[in-house]
Amino acid sequence: KEHVLTDQPKNMLGDDFAEYLKKVKGLFLFVGSAKGEATSYPLHHEKFDLDEDAILIATEFYVEYAKKIIGSE
Repeated sequence: KEHVLTDQPKNMLGDDFAEYLKKVKGLFLFVGSAKGEATSYPLHHEKFDLDEDAILIATEFYVEYAKKIIGSE
């Protein structure tokens, strides 16, 4: 829970993900990967530097979410 931010501004993405959600349960989320100001650059910026810890945190989140959805928690 310490890694989840829920007070972020709404974002109008150019994505049709809502169509999937009409058929199955799901979620759309952003996974941050910066370790402070020094690495806080957009995805395709030349100074972008992925924090590998973010991959582990996101994976753990998705696993727990999937377990909750299929009822094996």
